[in-house]
Amino acid sequence: MHVGINVENATGRLKRAGLEITDLSHIMTISRIHRMNPSPQSTLLRGFKAAYEKFGEYILVPATCDANGANLKLGWGMEIRKKEIFFRRAEDIGPDDEDSVVFKPPE
Repeated sequence: MHVGINVENATGRLKRAGLEITDLSHIMTISRIHRMNPSPQSTLLRGFKAAYEKFGEYILVPATCDANGANLKLGWGMEIRKKEIFFRRAEDIGPDDEDSVVFKPPE
């Protein structure tokens, strides 16, 4: 899983604001990476995909819990609404692809 910005949308917003980036090879973004390998019996990814298909968006909400994993508290008010998602297979991501960072080991 690689959560970040859509570079084309971001540069479009900059252009509409009167700023233009001519060299996209020098853009730095911040993203979140988490490798996921759901078991074949898991219905969570299938359920997420069905909900996304129905609503056309999803919301990222920060959450905390105690050391035992109980008392989950959601950070409503800090949520991020996302409307675009790309489901990709690992074997379709090449070395120069922006999503290739999910395969690099942490430093």
